[in-house]
Amino acid sequence: MNLFQMKSKPLGIERMSELLFEGFVCISWACIGNLADVSKEEVKVRLESYYKYEAQQFGNRLGSVSAFVHTKQARRLYRDR
Repeated sequence: MNLFQMKSKPLGIERMSELLFEGFVCISWACIGNLADVSKEEVKVRLESYYKYEAQQFGNRLGSVSAFVHTKQARRLYRDR
């Protein structure tokens, strides 16, 4: 099972209308840009260049973002068949 907590107010900015009407999801790492079709290596590069996490924190964040991105990519590929 894949379970992600979704909120409409990342970084304290209400984005519900954008999410619903523009058809996208977002996560709280605002500086890493659009993650559609991005590899795990590219996620790593983006996180490293914008956020200065300690090693364990970085591993946890990379795992969270990568799991979200690649679960969404896999579901989109399955749905588009």
